[in-house]
Amino acid sequence: MNFKKLLPEDFEFLIEDILKLKGFTITSRPGRGPDQSRDMIAERLYTNDMRISMREVWLIQCKHLAASSKNKSVLE
Repeated sequence: MNFKKLLPEDFEFLIEDILKLKGFTITSRPGRGPDQSRDMIAERLYTNDMRISMREVWLIQCKHLAASSKNKSVLE
């Protein structure tokens, strides 16, 4: 796959699909416009080694810089 050909929003949807394949549920999806410093929120339930059920909640911020000509870094 040539990541340089993906639009930034298509990259976000690709990440969403990968997270779903890894067992996450997307509770807040990528949208258009300002996203308040996050692209999506994902969560999953799992059982740890002690057989205790846990819930993980992840805040995801996607940065698609493959096509960037300025080699920008992610800032705070």
